[in-house]
Amino acid sequence: MHRNCVLLYIHPNAHYTTCLGKDAYAEFKKNNVEDVIQLLGGFEVKKRCIAPNKTDKETIMIPAALIELCQKKPADVIKNNKAFAGKITYTTGKIRVDYAILRSWFDESCRRTIEHVRNLFQQPQNKDVDTILMVGGFSDSPILQDKIKSAFSNKRIIIPEEAGTAVLKGAVMFGHDPLVIHSRIARCSYGISVYRDFDSFAHPFEKSILRGGVRKCKDVFAPHVKKGQELVVGQAQTSQRYAKLDEKQITLDFDIYTSSEENPRFVTDPGCEHLGQLEVDVSAESGKEEGILVKMIFGGTEIVVEAENENTKKVKKATFNFLT
Repeated sequence: MHRNCVLLYIHPNAHYTTCLGKDAYAEFKKNNVEDVIQLLGGFEVKKRCIAPNKTDKETIMIPAALIELCQKKPADVIKNNKAFAGKITYTTGKIRVDYAILRSWFDESCRRTIEHVRNLFQQPQNKDVDTILMVGGFSDSPILQDKIKSAFSNKRIIIPEEAGTAVLKGAVMFGHDPLVIHSRIARCSYGISVYRDFDSFAHPFEKSILRGGVRKCKDVFAPHVKKGQELVVGQAQTSQRYAKLDEKQITLDFDIYTSSEENPRFVTDPGCEHLGQLEVDVSAESGKEEGILVKMIFGGTEIVVEAENENTKKVKKATFNFLT
């Protein structure tokens, strides 16, 4: 069973800007880093106790440095904003915010989270998923929990205790045993830059080049893994065969690329990035028939590209780390 994780951090900066003034808050963020961290940390705590049906007001402490930067008194700034009339009040060093206002601060983040999860369920590989596992700090929010349950009433919703630390605990477990993750979904496509026979109807002329007396199309993205494909950790993906372009070649250079698209055409397309190169020796006497079998093996934080010579059975490997 696959399980999707809902992860989102809601940032309150925009709401404090609206309440206390744009210029004052911008200067406050720039020159009072410790106070900013404390303010945001307080909001992190508050979002865990803002329930869907809670009434009355919640108190939020405002750092003295921010109050001093306000061009007008905070009470006047709030009073002059009609949207906050009777819903937000200021007393020395703190504001009292109506719960209806606080809940509205989460509307956009909740909407985007639900929209993203719906898009996930529309993908073919997720058609049989019947469970949503909510982890991450925002998953502790009763507001998000309520909206997720309403939007996906046909799914089983699992919310572990201390959902905010679940990601951290998972990272620690993975650090001790990378094989704890059995499989994962490819976040991008992986392939090799190759030459194909030039087709004037399918290939742009600027990709045309003569190799070995034959007109070829260069920079073609030959996919080994497509975005969204399930990757079993430690197991090789499909093997593909490559051959020499020129009879006298003594090496084959395999340039490995990634792409943010599912079906890229060329390695020069937007979203493509060069991951690295693997060079394999071949015999100058073997002609064009000598083949190299290339496969990709995905580990926890790295990809291993293996190239095996069909004739000599020699294997050459290259490892690319995802963390660098």
